[in-house]
Amino acid sequence: MNERIEPSPWSTIWLRPKETIRRIVDTNPRYQVIFLAILGGIGQTLANARGMGDMFSFGALIFLCLLAGPMGGLLSLYISGFVMHWTSARLGGTATREQVRAVIAWSWAPIVYTLPLWGVKYILFREELFTTGKTFIESQPALSFLFELFTAVDFVITIWYLMILFIGLAEVNRISVGRGIAAAVLAFVLVGIPALLLVYFLAPQGMLGQ
Repeated sequence: MNERIEPSPWSTIWLRPKETIRRIVDTNPRYQVIFLAILGGIGQTLANARGMGDMFSFGALIFLCLLAGPMGGLLSLYISGFVMHWTSARLGGTATREQVRAVIAWSWAPIVYTLPLWGVKYILFREELFTTGKTFIESQPALSFLFELFTAVDFVITIWYLMILFIGLAEVNRISVGRGIAAAVLAFVLVGIPALLLVYFLAPQGMLGQ
């Protein structure tokens, strides 16, 4: 199915997530899902790379993010989709895995929107964007303020992503938002704890000490 969805989910997902998700899954649940997973994965990898600049050069770090981001986004789409489908079903949900994957992918839309901001951040903050030390930023009151402002924007985007995910899961599963939240949180626990343990045991000791 290659049907174009109107009005564009890119404009309506922000303020009307429930009806947008319903329109997507009723029209074409695969609509731009892979595209969103790839770009959303890059955005999430960049966000998680803070502090990694202490170990890698800026060029190497960006290369790793562009390489690992799409793979991580696709893996997250299918693994999280499988687990969230399972947790939702345990709570009375009726969605298919394809519909759950659509919700996950479109919840990343706000993250994709902020990708151009990473270029602006680098122009302003340079390598300190990814290092633990912020000597130059902290020495400039204007830069320090802008850094805090961008941090606040990132926090709001995270909240918006979660809101879309919770509401979307509830909508496709025909369950309450409370159960949608429970299904997502349970999935995060089931996926996140093993992932953290894997990172802990496989990561170099120097990295863990950061």
